[in-house]
Amino acid sequence: MENGEVRPDLIVADFQMPDMNGVELLKRVRSNGVSVFGQTFFVILTGFLELEKAVPALRLGVDGLLSKPLTAANAEKKLGGLFTTKPARDVRDPDYY
Repeated sequence: MENGEVRPDLIVADFQMPDMNGVELLKRVRSNGVSVFGQTFFVILTGFLELEKAVPALRLGVDGLLSKPLTAANAEKKLGGLFTTKPARDVRDPDYY
């Protein structure tokens, strides 16, 4: 993604991952302009939805927060809307991030 060769439609990351957490990954993706060029949706998955963790993600333009355990029906319900409508997105210059 960093060199522009891969532009995913959707990234689902966990809040807690080894080496880099979901908010750090979101910031890195958005700062590289992926949100501008590929209109990549970014969803963060978490076992414990805590406000202090959610606020930074919301400020960085996360498209959704999903709680675990994630079922197929819940994922379809939550993620399906991203691709069936054209959401109003606040796409900012990569330097913002």
